[in-house]
Amino acid sequence: MRDEFFTDEPLAVDVIRAGPLTLLPNVARKSQFDELAASLNQALLEENSALEAYVRIKNVAEVLDVALSQLKEQALSRLSGTSEQVLGVTVQLKSLPKKWEYDDTELRTLEAEKAAVEAKVKVRKRFLENLKTEMADAKTGELIRPARCISDGVTIQVTF
Repeated sequence: MRDEFFTDEPLAVDVIRAGPLTLLPNVARKSQFDELAASLNQALLEENSALEAYVRIKNVAEVLDVALSQLKEQALSRLSGTSEQVLGVTVQLKSLPKKWEYDDTELRTLEAEKAAVEAKVKVRKRFLENLKTEMADAKTGELIRPARCISDGVTIQVTF
């Protein structure tokens, strides 16, 4: 498998290697993502099945997620002001939404009522999903129709 993922051109001398991972010196723009992903897929599929390629990419993505979380605090402390140009892209400091803690009896009562209603909704949905044919409600005579599945599919879970 080729070491370079994003180009057929030889890699610049300042490529960063960390064990089996290679980071490129250039930062890709969002408009390039589709083309770069297609190039990466093509390179991987030359020597791997589609499933193997998927697992390899998923593995790298999860390793990079961990690396990002490890660097985040250091990067935040190095940011000058609220916006800075780094490697040709804009990096901005963004405020997170405020989190609140409430010590209020009425709110706890309302939250409990909400949870009870949500539980009833969940039970009703399960009933409608399992209902095979239309039926009349015994109390009201109202027609109850089974739920219709409007979306279904599968995904791949990879456990490392």
